[in-house]
Amino acid sequence: MEGDMRYDELKEYYDNNISNMNEILNRIEKDIVDARDSKNIPIYMTRARVKDIDSCYLKTKRKNKIDIKTITDMIGLRILCLFEQDIFDVYQYLLEMLDREVYTLKEILVYGWKKDSIVPIDFMQSELKKFNRYDNIEFEDIYRDNGYQSIHFVGIYKDFHQSIEYSFEIQLRTLLQDVWGELEHKLAYKQKNPHQFIRQSFMRLSKSLETNDMLITHLKSFIDESLCGIDPIPFSVGNVYKYEAQRLPEIFKEPEIKPIFEKYNELILEADTLKEKTKLDIAYHAYEDLISACMKHDKHQYNDSYFTYWKEMEEAFFKVTNEDFHDAIRIYEKYLKDSYVSAFRLGQIYFYQQNHIEALKKFDQCFEILDHESLQINKMKLYVNMALIFWNLGSEYLISAIESIDKAIENSDECNDHDLEVLYNSACYYYMECLLNDRCCKKVKEVSEKSEAYYDILQELVNKFEKENEYARKHTYDTLAWYNYNKYILSGRKEVEYIEKAHDYMLLMHNGIMPVVQYYSHEAIQQSHAQKIKCEFSKI
Repeated sequence: MEGDMRYDELKEYYDNNISNMNEILNRIEKDIVDARDSKNIPIYMTRARVKDIDSCYLKTKRKNKIDIKTITDMIGLRILCLFEQDIFDVYQYLLEMLDREVYTLKEILVYGWKKDSIVPIDFMQSELKKFNRYDNIEFEDIYRDNGYQSIHFVGIYKDFHQSIEYSFEIQLRTLLQDVWGELEHKLAYKQKNPHQFIRQSFMRLSKSLETNDMLITHLKSFIDESLCGIDPIPFSVGNVYKYEAQRLPEIFKEPEIKPIFEKYNELILEADTLKEKTKLDIAYHAYEDLISACMKHDKHQYNDSYFTYWKEMEEAFFKVTNEDFHDAIRIYEKYLKDSYVSAFRLGQIYFYQQNHIEALKKFDQCFEILDHESLQINKMKLYVNMALIFWNLGSEYLISAIESIDKAIENSDECNDHDLEVLYNSACYYYMECLLNDRCCKKVKEVSEKSEAYYDILQELVNKFEKENEYARKHTYDTLAWYNYNKYILSGRKEVEYIEKAHDYMLLMHNGIMPVVQYYSHEAIQQSHAQKIKCEFSKI
């Protein structure tokens, strides 16, 4: 047919341009991937391709194209988001990216978008108007009765150095919208006249996936609201280890200095890392007073390696509390070779920054450095902290959490009653969690027996405190209450004494001693436990 593009013409174009098209495809994809990695743009995944010659040839026939340059998706990228609300941020980023000189945005085509979508058409148009370069581009809202939903950015990429330009198309949609698109393209799109049943089925599938997209959106919103104000990970200040007693400067034993050092220790143990700013300020002033007193007592102390080590480690600690992680890391790295405290603190920093791989590597290094001469109490506290870290990583790490607790128990000979309270509170709670989690519990009987044994020890400690007119920690009462609640549920709600005990311990929780560090996440969990216990107790 006269005017049609012949295959050999198309092949010649591909032979001459395929290298350039692939290069430009890689540049565009790099801009998108870099935004995901460095700017936290919520992109789940990308797909990129240069249209293959056979598909392009069929499209020239299907669309009656006689000029290759009129095929706008020769270079094509697809961006997928997990959640519909993520479209907000990605859409805004793409407008910023395409505002650069190498890009010329020609049109935005919005297919099948629902009026009640969480990302409304009005929002897309208003965002577009913020850019002067986009005054004359076409924005089209295209109705599709087959269920297809997607946002298409059509433009041109110009390489000024090589004086070449190519059309591209970027498609933006959610993962579930993409599932529908792939299925429809595979099963219906290429059929000349799809059966009515097929069309109706895809409409039903589209509505089903749209409902699921909405459900996922609501679930994400609920989780975001639930996590509002919750600490991303634990960062312990308290448990300032009696670290490396053999490294403490001798000057701290001097009569004039010892009370100043002890006062500083008391203040630092009262401070809550990232929340109790006032207490931390008081502790820092006490630290300065201690250093000043040491300098007045012996001006040569700065030549003492132990004094220098202790001083710099405390400086790093205060930098951490001010979230000055860069300088803190520099100090900890300096002593990393033979200081397990440095390794552990680095692990905590990386964990706080959500760099879990690097954090776990540092924790491994910490326990490699920890030698047999170190105080058992330090090992115990380190293993308890590691259990908490594993627990915060999620249920898949519960086995690692209880393994850390087991190692902590092995090193508990030097513990006083309050150290044992912390230890067995953790042991009871994590074993109970494991008991309730089918994925991590193969030896149910063994886990159940250990959970019960640790509960008994914890209860004995609480009774001992009560005889001495003391309260246990708030965490401890929560664990005892939650243990009894779950025993009640596992009994099929028949053994009422368990829910009565749970309620009694829940009431005591209000009088419990707040731990040195009480995370918002812990508070939220405790509130959730209390609510469930109240609900069940009210039914008996």
